[in-house]
Amino acid sequence: MNSMQNQICQVLEECKASSILVINTEGKTVICDFMIIATAESSRQMQFIAQTLLRDFKKDRMQSNAETDENWTLIDLGDAIVHIMTPEARNTINLEEIWSKR
Repeated sequence: MNSMQNQICQVLEECKASSILVINTEGKTVICDFMIIATAESSRQMQFIAQTLLRDFKKDRMQSNAETDENWTLIDLGDAIVHIMTPEARNTINLEEIWSKR
């Protein structure tokens, strides 16, 4: 894992996200080098995790933004895209399967 991956995973763990998965997307897409998928038990926890990640990465002067709904938050951190999902959304959307086929 590189430094950015470690930093993101550390924040996710500190915010009590579960089932954290890093997917290497180098050579599969030009939008990012890796994706991280994590589960939040509620939309409130999902918002807290997103706010914490955005705050921490803005300190590092990184360009970042987030798109959110009640079941899924996508955070674009440049080289990384972080997906924070409720368990229901994660099971329904199944990004792990989609990206394993690429």
